[in-house]
Amino acid sequence: MGQYGELGQIDKGYLDENTTLVTVSIGGNDAGFGPVIKERIMNLSQLCQDVTIPEIGNEPLRMALPKHIQGPVCASIIQALQAIHRAAPNARIVLMGYPVVVEATSNGCNGVVDLEAHWIKEVT
Repeated sequence: MGQYGELGQIDKGYLDENTTLVTVSIGGNDAGFGPVIKERIMNLSQLCQDVTIPEIGNEPLRMALPKHIQGPVCASIIQALQAIHRAAPNARIVLMGYPVVVEATSNGCNGVVDLEAHWIKEVT
């Protein structure tokens, strides 16, 4: 079930043995992208990577976010891809990336400094 009680896309029956291509972009919500961006916007006095966000871990983001992504987020992505393969066994599955949100260098726009911009690009 989805966040609002709707059926998940896999469960809606769109995929079957006749499906030849599935493209997905997944992991951003599980990785905590929303809370990280919210923290950046709401707290300009501290570098984002030095902040602790409880939903992601009990350490500063520079340590917690990579662990979170490589642990439960990676496991969740693998489960989703396996479910897609079961529903569409003949399909080619293409895992797409997300658009670049912050360039590796920044002009300070929205409070993002170069050190942060490089870190954000590195972990996304």
